[in-house]
Amino acid sequence: MNFRKSTTLRASLVATVSLALVIPSLSQTSYAATDYSGKVKMGSTVLPTVSADTKVAPVIGKPSGAAPTTLITKDITVGKGKAAVSSSTVTAQYVLMSWKTGKIVESSWTSTSAPTFPLSGVIVGWQKGIPGMKIGGRRLLVIPPSLAYGATGQGPIGPNETLIFVVDLVAVAAPAGPTVLPSVSTDTKVAPVIGKASGAAPTTLISKDITVGTGKAAISSSTVTAQYVVASFKTGTVYQTSWTAQPFTSPLSNLIPGWQQGIPGMKVGGRRLFIIPPSLAYGAQGAGNIPPNETLIFVVDLLAVK
Repeated sequence: MNFRKSTTLRASLVATVSLALVIPSLSQTSYAATDYSGKVKMGSTVLPTVSADTKVAPVIGKPSGAAPTTLITKDITVGKGKAAVSSSTVTAQYVLMSWKTGKIVESSWTSTSAPTFPLSGVIVGWQKGIPGMKIGGRRLLVIPPSLAYGATGQGPIGPNETLIFVVDLVAVAAPAGPTVLPSVSTDTKVAPVIGKASGAAPTTLISKDITVGTGKAAISSSTVTAQYVVASFKTGTVYQTSWTAQPFTSPLSNLIPGWQQGIPGMKVGGRRLFIIPPSLAYGAQGAGNIPPNETLIFVVDLLAVK
């Protein structure tokens, strides 16, 4: 596993920077039903049919007509458990289909477990469409580009793409308590000892100098040589460390956004702690032994800058 940009990118639920500009007052249309197996027509728009058996992956029919320009939600099967709210962390299975082509883009049902993520960290269409949904339920979301990936698209999702999600809500958790950063040892002659983090995983990049270096400072165009340890914020599990092999050297421009944003200004000889959210790391696809939607702890020792 390395932490360079992945050359293949599955459709990520993680909100991108451009989506932060979405106007929050965009309207939402909601259609409620306990079971949905027939076609629903709204003008020239025909919503896809969706199977109701939540024990298996949904079968989704092909939509037709004009793609909706506002968010549409429809309960296929109404759950009986706890309802999600905007601040919830949810565990959910989902299938993602393109409205335009009727083809499946991604499905969590092919993974060994359903992904878990805070609603605050995903696309706006989910933030608006999931609250009120109950555990055990299945919901259809039709999300216009303005509430998804906009004019840029992402990975296999094209620009200005209207998306169909069928979501099965598996679990709902209350937000975690205040974020407590892990302790980190300061001796840069040896690998860092990293304590356990706790509380809510940050949704933005956090950086903290453990030891301030006295050498040359890195800039965004630098090539850096560094030692690092990467661990899970949630469990503390160490995924990889360069201390057992050799320091690595790479242009910052080739590394994940969390490094591109967090390393500039760091000086040679320093040790810096980073907490990197999924949106600046490996997103919904994960990488190697790093699971999807994982918030990462990096402790970086900067050895050289060019």
